[in-house]
Amino acid sequence: MALCLSLLLMMLLAIVQFALYEHARNVVTAAAQEGARVASSDGRSVSDGVAYAQTLVAAGLGGSLLDLQVTGTDGPDTVNIQAQGQLPIAIPWLTPVRVPVSADAVMHKEKFYAGPNP
Repeated sequence: MALCLSLLLMMLLAIVQFALYEHARNVVTAAAQEGARVASSDGRSVSDGVAYAQTLVAAGLGGSLLDLQVTGTDGPDTVNIQAQGQLPIAIPWLTPVRVPVSADAVMHKEKFYAGPNP
């Protein structure tokens, strides 16, 4: 009976940890996408998109994502925002484990023309 209870608790903990990982992955992905959207807007820069993505990750995950790095690259027609960090996972009887969480988003830049298209 005690063995079954221990296994059941381990399975429950694994399910909760998986749900937390998926939540963190979704938040980081959405932050990278929104950061790329902001950076690709006419009149905005890559640093605006990076700052917005960092704000969204902080709002969605607080301090639970360690070593957060958000970078952006500005191409001729596209903007790329990358976000990555480490999510600590609590596994009993083991040393602390960190799982990498990352996302990459690419958006085409907005271009507006004052007259007929060239």
